[in-house]
Amino acid sequence: ILGMTVSEAQGYGRQKGKTEVYRGAEYAVNFVPKIKLEVAVDEAIAERSEDLSSRFVDLGEYYNVTLNEFPYQTEQSTRLLTETFDQIESGVGDFAGTPFDVRGIIALASSETELKAGVYELNRDVYGIPVGRKASAINLLHGAGWGGLEPHGTCIGEVVVNYEDGETEIVEICAGVHVRDWFLPRYYGREVSDGKLAWVRPSEQVDGRDIGIYSMSWENPRPDAEIRTIDFRSTMTKGAPFLLGVTLDD
Repeated sequence: ILGMTVSEAQGYGRQKGKTEVYRGAEYAVNFVPKIKLEVAVDEAIAERSEDLSSRFVDLGEYYNVTLNEFPYQTEQSTRLLTETFDQIESGVGDFAGTPFDVRGIIALASSETELKAGVYELNRDVYGIPVGRKASAINLLHGAGWGGLEPHGTCIGEVVVNYEDGETEIVEICAGVHVRDWFLPRYYGREVSDGKLAWVRPSEQVDGRDIGIYSMSWENPRPDAEIRTIDFRSTMTKGAPFLLGVTLDD
């Protein structure tokens, strides 16, 4: 269970009503006090294929939102906008020419998410995602909530590359350069200067808007050094980065 809301309510059903007496006079009470319980449960993340190449980094243990869930769902009982990535088929797929293993979302916090009572636990960072191999480049499939609220070039997230010898490199994820807000205008302002719009579909809730995610590639300056782990972290600007897949080039 990821979250629970308990509220007082009144209802009429199988219990019918009841008769009470006040100052000698009987009166009917048709609505009786009830408790309304709303529970947010964790949908299952699809299992990773056993024969999948190690070039597809396994994010399964670190996903905190499924493809069928709205990452920024609040504790409100109703919400007008609840877009998801349910049209992405779980598993390995092609995104702008690069294959990624996508089975969920690692959604991080931002200054905007911390202003809201969210259902899902959005951490500021995720540490120690195992890699255990060399790579000439690292490809990211990613997006951002509130990505349009920061000036062009603002670093909203980072991937920290931790090598086996203890050295590190930082891959910056910048608004307008590598990623834009996942709510996209239909006809303008959707491209990035150092990445690709990798997947897009029309919004099911807002006319003239699309839902989109991006891919970027980072050339590893130390291709002969084994990468032990990677970290994914938010810089806590207004933009909230999220990650769907990581693919390594040999």
